[in-house]
Formats: sequence, C-alpha cells, structure tokens
Amino acid sequence: MKKLLTAGIIIMAGAMFAAEIGDRMISEIKLTNVTVSEMIQQLRRQHRLNISIRGSRQELDARPKINLFMRQVPVSAIIHYACAQAQIQYHIDEELIILGIKLSNPERPIKTPPLLIESMLLALQTVNIAKISLENATAEEAYDKLYQEVKIAKPSLNLNFVIMPCPEIERVHYSTEIKDVTAYNALRYLNQAAGTEFSIESYAVVIHPKKPEKPPEGK
Repeated sequence: MKKLLTAGIIIMAGAMFAAEIGDRMISEIKLTNVTVSEMIQQLRRQHRLNISIRGSRQELDARPKINLFMRQVPVSAIIHYACAQAQIQYHIDEELIILGIKLSNPERPIKTPPLLIESMLLALQTVNIAKISLENATAEEAYDKLYQEVKIAKPSLNLNFVIMPCPEIERVHYSTEIKDVTAYNALRYLNQAAGTEFSIESYAVVIHPKKPEKPPEGK
C-alpha cells in the first residue's frame, strides 16, 4: 500500500512539474543574435531549464539566429517564438523541452483568443505616444523605443514585440520623428516603412513579412 501511495505521489508530482515547466513565468529574457546552442546555454544557466535536442547540433546552429526581448511571459511562449525565429520545432514533454528540425510530435501553434486580440487592439488604439525619435535605427531599436514609450504612457500594459526574420527587417533603418500618435498608428507606420505586417498573438505583437496577395478568382 505504501509503495502504491508513493508511486501515486511521484506520478502526481511529475504531472505537476510537466504542467509547470511551460507555465513558469519569466520576468525578462533577452536573446541577442544567438544560435540555438547559445539560446539553450542561456536558458539553462539563467532559468535552470532542462532542454535536449534531436538531430545534429551543427544543423540546428545553421538555422536563422534568434533575437528575443520579452517580459512577463511563460517559458512556453519563449520557446515558441525562439523556435519560430530559428525555424525549428519543439515539444514540451514532462520536465524536458525537446528541440529539433523535424520532430515526430511537435507542439501545435499557440491559439490566440479573439477577445484577447480585441483587447490588445483597443489598448494600442487608446494609448497616446507624445514623441518617438529615431535616427538610423534598426527594427529592434525602433520597436524597443516604441515599447518604452508605451510603458511610459500606460505602465500596466504588458506588451512584447517579436520580429520574425525577413529581408525587409534586415534592410530597414528608421530615421524619423513621430509625434502625437496612438501606439497603434505608430506600429502601423513602422510596418509600412519596412514593408512588413503585424499580428496580435497571445503573448506578443508579431512582426512578419507581408503575405502574398491572392490572385483574383478565375486567373
């Protein structure tokens, strides 16, 4: 009976840990132009995450570099966006996070509730930015500046930007001054200037290449 009870406690503890590893909140994470291996080392060192890889480390490190600066997000969101940038897959299995180019059981995309999208849109449309000054700024610098101005205007708003790798982002440099606009219009301006689009997801505003327009039907 004691053995059965002990086994049950162990199973329950394992299940709790499995649920917690993805839900564990990280106050801030900054990954700057790092390979998959460098990301793993940083997450292990700073947040004691148990991460394993499937396949060749060299192949993983040859994928696009990772650039993330996120605040107040769960581990699962960090892994999700880092893997999206590196164009690899991941799976969170009990206490282990598994990364690979092609996994047999990759995690599904994070679904964003429509109400959350509406709520974030409303917040961006009602937050007023006094001024944003940019001088030959990269996309990362421009969006970090926008984040800082939003936090000044509305400290309670939890906002993260994730920039997906694309040629438009790599080429763009902003030299402009934007005054008296909503955060939403500032966001639109930055995207229009770079030729990119944005979408609102559960844990971030994601900047990505424009989707190709569908040809008219019948052509």
